[in-house]
Amino acid sequence: MASSSLKLSIVYITKRPGSYDVLFNSILQQNYPLDYELICIDDALPLAKGRAEAVTDYANKKGVRLKALRTGKAKTSPGVRFGYCNALNTGVLESTGDVVLFLQDYCWLTKDVFRVISDLYQNPVNRKVLLGFRERFFVCPPDKIDAVKFNDHRSLSIFTEELVRAPEDLGWPAKGPVNPPGVDDLSQDLKKHGAYKNPYVTFNFWECFCSAIPRAILVKLNGFDEALDHGDDCNETNVTDRASLLGYSIVVHAEVYVQQIAHQEWVENDVWKRFAKNTNIPKWGEMLKSIIEGKKPLPAVENNFDLKALARRSTKEKIARQGVARVAFVWDWDNEPSQLATWNDGLAAALNLLQRQKGIELRVYTQLKNFPCTATVFPHSNFPIMAFHDEPAMSSQIIADNPDFVLIWGDLTRPCIPLLTSLYPSGICYAGGQSTPTKCHLFDLMMVENESYKELYSSMMGHKNVHLAFGTNTTLFKPNPALPKTWDACFPASFISWKRHHLYADACVELRKRMPEARFMACGTMNSHNMDAYNACIKAGIFATQYLPAYVLPDLYNATRVIVITSHWTGGSQRTVLEAMACNVPVIVMEDSDKTSEYLIKAGLPECICKPEPRAIADKMYEFISQNKQVNTREWVMNNYSEYKYADQMYRHIKGVLMA
Repeated sequence: MASSSLKLSIVYITKRPGSYDVLFNSILQQNYPLDYELICIDDALPLAKGRAEAVTDYANKKGVRLKALRTGKAKTSPGVRFGYCNALNTGVLESTGDVVLFLQDYCWLTKDVFRVISDLYQNPVNRKVLLGFRERFFVCPPDKIDAVKFNDHRSLSIFTEELVRAPEDLGWPAKGPVNPPGVDDLSQDLKKHGAYKNPYVTFNFWECFCSAIPRAILVKLNGFDEALDHGDDCNETNVTDRASLLGYSIVVHAEVYVQQIAHQEWVENDVWKRFAKNTNIPKWGEMLKSIIEGKKPLPAVENNFDLKALARRSTKEKIARQGVARVAFVWDWDNEPSQLATWNDGLAAALNLLQRQKGIELRVYTQLKNFPCTATVFPHSNFPIMAFHDEPAMSSQIIADNPDFVLIWGDLTRPCIPLLTSLYPSGICYAGGQSTPTKCHLFDLMMVENESYKELYSSMMGHKNVHLAFGTNTTLFKPNPALPKTWDACFPASFISWKRHHLYADACVELRKRMPEARFMACGTMNSHNMDAYNACIKAGIFATQYLPAYVLPDLYNATRVIVITSHWTGGSQRTVLEAMACNVPVIVMEDSDKTSEYLIKAGLPECICKPEPRAIADKMYEFISQNKQVNTREWVMNNYSEYKYADQMYRHIKGVLMA
C-alpha cells in the first residue's frame, strides 16, 4: 500500500538493446512506496521478434507494474529519423497519473527519487512546477559489457551480469562532476546565508534523462512539439520555455541525483548512434521567437493528437450521459461595501439558475476575509459556500474536490489563477479591475461584460474563446410605479476619481440655477484616503451616502426621475445602467464611456448619451426632469440581459469547453 495518494506515471523511452534491468531494478529499490504505473515506449520492438513477450515476462517476474508496452504512435512527420518527442507524447497518451516521470534508457534511479517526487507534489501548490533531477555519468568497465548482447535488440540487458545495484555502489568510475554543477554553489550559498529552507533550488535545468512534470501542465502545453523530431536537443528546452511563458517554474533537487550510464562513450555503430545530423537549436530559436511575437500559439500545434481533448474525454462522456458538471466557483474579490450591496447580483442569480435549471453542481470557494461579502451575494440555502484562511488552503480544497470546471470571478491578478487553470478546464467572468492581459491565455474561456472587453481580449490579445455573458437580476430590479419621485437625479457609484463625481457635482450646480428646488443624490463606497469625489458632491449640495443594500436599490431607482452616470470608460458602472433600465428609469451616460453607452445604443436610446461636460449634462438632466420623460427599457433588458439570458450564455460556453 502506498503512503501517498499521489499517482505517478513513469514514461520510459528506448530504441536500443538492453536497459530493462537498469529500469526495473532501480524502480524496485526505491525507498518510498509510491503508487506508480510504468509505460514503456520501445521503438526497438519491431527490430527483434519476441522482444515484447520477453519484456512482459521480465516485468511479471520482477513484480514491476508495467501498464503499457508499445512503439511510438504514427509520427507527425513520417520522414524524420529521430521521433524523440513523438515517443514522449505517446507515453503521455497512455498515462493516467497526477505526475509524469520521464526516463531515458540506461538511467539508474537512485533510491530517493520517488520520495522526492512525493514530497514535492503532495503539496498542491507545487503542481505548477517542473522537477529536474541532477545527473552523474558513470562509465561501465569494458569487461562488464557482453559484446553479443550489445548488438542484439532481443537483449534486455547488455551486461555480463544483470545490473541489480547502482553503478556508484558497484564502484564504476564517475565521469565529471554532477550536472548541473551550479546547483552545488547555489545551495551552499543559500545555506551559508540561512536562507536554505528546503532542498529544491530554482534552476533552469530539466532533461528527460530523468524529470517530472504534473500531467495538467502537459495538457496545457499539449505535450512536446513534434516539429522538433528532426534531430537531437531542444525537446526539453521547448517544454520548459513554453511552461515558463505560462508562469510555471523549474526546480532541481540540490542533493538527490540520478546515475546515467554513459552509453555515448560506446562505439557508434548503427545500433548505438545517438545524434541525428542536424540539431534543433536553430529551429527552436525561430519557434520561440514566433511564440513571443504572438505569431505561433503557445501550446504545441504540430502534434497529431490533442492532449487537452483527451484529458477531458471522461468529463465529456459524463455530461453527454448525465447532463451534469461539477463547477468550482472562486469568489476571490475584496470585501468592500459596494460588493456587499450590489456587485454580481446578476451573476449570483445566473449561478443559481445554473444549478436549479441546468443541472450544474456548484460550490463556492472564498477566503474568510471575503466571507461576509460572499454570504450576502450567495445565500447559504442555494449551494455550499466554503471559506478558508488563505488562498493556498482554498486551492488545495478545490483540488481535493476535483471539479470538472473552475470558474473564477474578478480580474486577471488573482493569485490562484496559474495553479487552478493548469489543473482544470477553466474560465473567468472578467469584471474589469486590474488586468495582466498575458494571463488571459491561462483560461480556456473568458466571459466578459461588454464589447470593449471582447475586442481587447479577442482581437488585441488573441484569446480564442472570448464571449459576451452578462446580465442583471430582473427579479430584484423591476418597476414600482407606486413610489413617489423623491429625487430628481441620482449617481450610484463608488466615490473614486474615475467615476468623475466632479462632473455630476458641477452639472447639479448648473441645473439648480434653473431648478432651485431640484433634489440630487449620490451613493457609493467612501474611501478615507481619497475623499475628493465625496467632498465635491457635498460642496454642490448633493445628498451623499454610503452604498445602499441590494434590496433598497430598486426603490432608490424607482424613486428617482433620472439616473446619471458620469464614469469614465475605465470606471465601469455598466451594472448600474442595466439595473436602472430593468426598472424603466431613464439613464444618462457619457459618450466617452463605451462600457455604459453600449447598452443604450443597443436599446435604441442614443438621446440618453451626452458629452462629458457639466453644461451638457445639466441640459440633458433638465430635459428629462422637466418633461418627466419615461422609458420602456425593461422589455429590452428581459430579452437580452436578464439573469435567464446570463445563465443560458454561461451554460452554453462552459459546456462548449467541456464538450470540445
